[in-house]
Amino acid sequence: MKRYKGEIILLLTSIMWGGGFIATEFSLGSMTPLQVMTIRFLIATIILCSVFFNQLKQISKSTLKKGTLAGFFLFVGFVFQTVGLKYTTVSNNAFLSAIAVIFVPIIGIFLGRKIDRYGIIGTILTVIGIAFLTINGGLASINIGDVLTILGAMFYAIQILLVDMFAKEEDVTVFTIVQITMCFLFSLITMLIRGDLSFNITFNSGGGVIYLAVFSTAIGLFLQVLGQKSTTETRAAIIMSTESVFGTIFAIILLNQALTIKVIIGCVIIFIAIIISEVKPFAKKQKNKRG
Repeated sequence: MKRYKGEIILLLTSIMWGGGFIATEFSLGSMTPLQVMTIRFLIATIILCSVFFNQLKQISKSTLKKGTLAGFFLFVGFVFQTVGLKYTTVSNNAFLSAIAVIFVPIIGIFLGRKIDRYGIIGTILTVIGIAFLTINGGLASINIGDVLTILGAMFYAIQILLVDMFAKEEDVTVFTIVQITMCFLFSLITMLIRGDLSFNITFNSGGGVIYLAVFSTAIGLFLQVLGQKSTTETRAAIIMSTESVFGTIFAIILLNQALTIKVIIGCVIIFIAIIISEVKPFAKKQKNKRG
């Protein structure tokens, strides 16, 4: 189990992020995307700074620079994804956000990273599985919401790669605090510049924002950085893409969405992809034992 510590942590993260799609939909019922982002990152910052107050003095210039860079790409990714959800369906938003799993190895190649055949096969299967889960009626008519969500997936992919580089060098807690704090500041500044100051918080939108702040942001992003310390960026992207699987499961439980054969097939394909992504590490370990 210890060998799969990173993967297990990232799977727990994906479960919480899966619930985030429903929470975001509730939040956008009466609030703007920037308001949702500002409040969620503010609450998450307060939570983490309160819990880990004694560790704030460990923030170095290196952590500040790296956390700010990762936080910027995370912020832009959230902007495109959240705004995109206002103009497309939850299913398309979930699928198109999850295709970050494609962008991670592609962008990684330009950064000198290598991807093996297991990663390629796992990535392709993951995309197919997500498509089974989320696409209803096809993507023939792409709208502005779809385009924005795709752009968001690209920025998420860059953030995953940055976390992969920085997580092994920086303290997980301090790096996460800096990253989330910067997301809050970027959101606040953008909201103020746009004059987006008229709030209308209802019970549903307020509950959605609290879920996003506590589980999707404070706990989720902390676990992402922690999990990526023990695995590769490609495997991390594949595992985190299962958020669409859990998003579908939550929709079935909470929103009475029908459990169809297509949904079951999608879930099975994605979990097969995860198993395939683990084949090489396992085979390598067995080879070393025989050697």
